[in-house]
Amino acid sequence: MTDEKLFPEDNQDENTNEPLDNSVEPEAVNAENEPVVETEDEPLTAEESAVEEDKTLESEPPTEKKQTPTWVKKSLIWIVILVLVFLSGVILSQLTSVTPLRNNLKDITSQNINHLEETDDLKAELESTKSELANTQSSLSDARESLSESNQNLQTSENEKQRQTNLLELQYNIAMARVAIASEDKLSARQSVNLAEDNLEQLDGLLDTEIFEILQERLDSIQQNVKSNLNKAAEELRMLSENLERIK
Repeated sequence: MTDEKLFPEDNQDENTNEPLDNSVEPEAVNAENEPVVETEDEPLTAEESAVEEDKTLESEPPTEKKQTPTWVKKSLIWIVILVLVFLSGVILSQLTSVTPLRNNLKDITSQNINHLEETDDLKAELESTKSELANTQSSLSDARESLSESNQNLQTSENEKQRQTNLLELQYNIAMARVAIASEDKLSARQSVNLAEDNLEQLDGLLDTEIFEILQERLDSIQQNVKSNLNKAAEELRMLSENLERIK
């Protein structure tokens, strides 16, 4: 045992020098002598067929790509250039036409806003003017009423003044007629009575209608008596003078 362990190489040489056994196992010989039976291929499934197609495609040599013709490339370049030129024209037209129009529109809008503001101011001023005009018209109406009252008062004063003046003149002419009759001066008496009649006519509308008619009848009677009966004329003149003194 010790010798084998110490010299393993000698054992290996011995093993290699042993003759090879050329005998074949009987099972292997029988298998070779049996006739070969051909088997039919089983149908492939869908997945297997797809895998087979992929394999066939991979196994096919790649086809060469056709190069694009030169005229097509040039046409595409010109089309791109034309599109760029068209876009540039559109942009320029926007800048040259649309932008000024927008600016004009902004200006017009601003002007309209200013006009609206001015219109509002004018409306406010108009309302204020209307209010002032209404106040002025009211003041004017009051002034007209005051003026009308003043005119009425003035007219009344004028009428009263004229009335008093005519009454005084009438009394004066009646007194002169009495003096003329006392001195038996018929002409002067008749002249004074005529002047008294003129004074009485100016009192028409300034005296009461009934009083005016009575005075007129008495003067007519005096005018007749001065021609024929001075004593009766003198008595009527006295009575007329007293009546005039009672008139205020």
